[in-house]
Amino acid sequence: MRPSTAAAPEPTVRPTSRPALLTARRATLLTQLVAAAALLALGADLTLKASVTTGTLAALALLPVWCAALREHPGARAVVGLTVAALASGVLLAAWPDNAHDVELRYAYATALRTATVVAGLGVVLWCRRVLQLGTVVLLHGAGALAVGVLHSPGSPNPWKYLLALPVSLVALGALQRLHLRRGATPAAVLTLLLLAAVSVVNDYRSFFGFTALTAGVVLWQARRPARRSPSRRRLPRWPTVVLVVVAGGYAFSRAVTSLLLSGDLGAEL
Repeated sequence: MRPSTAAAPEPTVRPTSRPALLTARRATLLTQLVAAAALLALGADLTLKASVTTGTLAALALLPVWCAALREHPGARAVVGLTVAALASGVLLAAWPDNAHDVELRYAYATALRTATVVAGLGVVLWCRRVLQLGTVVLLHGAGALAVGVLHSPGSPNPWKYLLALPVSLVALGALQRLHLRRGATPAAVLTLLLLAAVSVVNDYRSFFGFTALTAGVVLWQARRPARRSPSRRRLPRWPTVVLVVVAGGYAFSRAVTSLLLSGDLGAEL
């Protein structure tokens, strides 16, 4: 008998059912809402009781997922490992029998918990980066900090310097990244940074002025480098970048020298 040459029937692929798609979308939306709530809690960082903050609770609640996210980031794993080693060594030194220094357990506990919360917050942010866009992550973190800063600003001698500068910067830059401004991204970012620098000068926050001015110079420097695959791309002029970098660098150098002179590290005669 001759073997049959008829082609075997192709397997039919059943389309995904509508309830399954709705379930997947709901799961994705729920994950994004959880990430948004965690970022707001990290940004707010409200102290609840016994040095436990909202960021601490968010990091503990999401411990399994952000630990899994660390697998993709070797540098973050190194930071977490070094932090665990530092905390363990601190406990051993405090309990060492020959320790000649008195250890205030309450402050040691608060410092250790604060350090662990900051490093765990790094893991939470890395996990949120997997489910949310970068601009959204920055915007939500800054919004949480900004809300707390606004609430506490009436009792602060300098609200911009102590409460609002960093949150406002995060919200502004996160919103710019979220808007996906392609053609006007660099000018908008530079103008925003220069505006933040001007507000910082007016509010006696000179160090933050240096940070924002230097960041604006870095943004301009990155923008003037043409892409490898598009050699015809127009370069930005070089002089604004040079001016910003020189001004920011000179200011930072003068502040460092002034600090050394006032502290007497350069000699009593100076």
